[in-house]
Amino acid sequence: MPYLRKPEGRYDVSGMHAELRKADAALDKADAKLQKENRNGAKTALKKAVKHFNGAIELSLQIDFGDKRGETLGRLYYYRGRAAALLNKVESGSANMDKAIADLVKSSELNPTAEIYLRLGEAYAQAGDLDAAMESLHQSIRIDANFVDAHVLMQLIDEERSGGKIVRYTEPVVF
Repeated sequence: MPYLRKPEGRYDVSGMHAELRKADAALDKADAKLQKENRNGAKTALKKAVKHFNGAIELSLQIDFGDKRGETLGRLYYYRGRAAALLNKVESGSANMDKAIADLVKSSELNPTAEIYLRLGEAYAQAGDLDAAMESLHQSIRIDANFVDAHVLMQLIDEERSGGKIVRYTEPVVF
């Protein structure tokens, strides 16, 4: 893989952008395949998306993003983690969920946002680790107390834990 630094001190990010465009196209294809209930086609497209996110991350590690490094790399790990989590939905029982969780944890370390912690909570819940899911959702709400999606998922997990009984919060939920 060629080094991306140009002699005049700028960086050529065209390779990274190309990988991201290919990953995006693969995700669109996976979505179309899922709409047609073609799980094998979706699985192939999602694997391709993960491969292109791998390429984008490898290239991005050679670029000096300055004070935007955490945000940029965090987003790339987030996208790859989401793709791996989706891949796990069509290919359950694989190592994809472990990869998804690892990427989402890395993303949360580099660029902690309420959305990233929500997706990490979803991944933990999908993997069956409801305690870790709740902790991630609490972290999401610490960042954005009005993040409705995190509150809803917490309620669903509480109902799951209580055997389907509706759990009432004693503290008001601010939206």
